[in-house]
Amino acid sequence: MSVVRVINCTLPSKSSATTDIPLVAQMRLAGYLVPDSLGLGVETADNGALLGRDGNPVPGLFTLGALRRPGLWETTAIPEIRVQAAELASLLEKKAPRIT
Repeated sequence: MSVVRVINCTLPSKSSATTDIPLVAQMRLAGYLVPDSLGLGVETADNGALLGRDGNPVPGLFTLGALRRPGLWETTAIPEIRVQAAELASLLEKKAPRIT
């Protein structure tokens, strides 16, 4: 079996700036995940793409829900997350390679 993408739907129990969850910590150290200055979540583009240390979207890395609070305060309730999920699914579907 080949894996095209990994989707982590959990919220770190600590701030993304200090968590020791290996994946989050490695992404932060590599500059792929930038905690916001208030500790609410991470910096993202309007489409949910993670913004890297340089302020540009990191190709292929997206989030939704509570981690997007810095840019979308109303992002913790199911109706808002459902909309984000649908928009992200549509975006990823357009970018995904066709497997036959």
